[in-house]
Amino acid sequence: MINSTTADGPESLPALATRLRALDALYPAKNFAGRGIVIVAGGASIFTNAYVLVQILRHTLNCTLPIEVWHFGTAEISPSMASLLVELDVRVIDAMPVIAEHGAVIRDGWQLKPFALMWSRFIEVLMLDADQVPVVDPSGLFDWPEFATAGAV
Repeated sequence: MINSTTADGPESLPALATRLRALDALYPAKNFAGRGIVIVAGGASIFTNAYVLVQILRHTLNCTLPIEVWHFGTAEISPSMASLLVELDVRVIDAMPVIAEHGAVIRDGWQLKPFALMWSRFIEVLMLDADQVPVVDPSGLFDWPEFATAGAV
């Protein structure tokens, strides 16, 4: 079993999940609903990876989960690039206004990943790197007993 460390000693993953759920009052849960996939992808090469990933999810694996693709403005994803994703039923999110709204300091894609995870519209989120390609529809992950127990897989 995976353990985290607290001031009082090791803590099991289920105990940590329970403790995190107790913080719900601090998290604006009214803004979030459902399950979905979040991908952080900006720039031509990463966009290409994300586009291929979404194509496979939608057309090969028949995944119907909502998908958000986060990026840093039109310098990373142009309106024509975004329209290709929108045709695949993807919500394309320019992170710059969201970052400004929350007063965060986010400078690169690695930092954007946890931010996008936190501020996506989903309560239950599967974050995929743009260069990952599942071989089955990942929708079932949310129904795994491990996810039900720990809130993570």
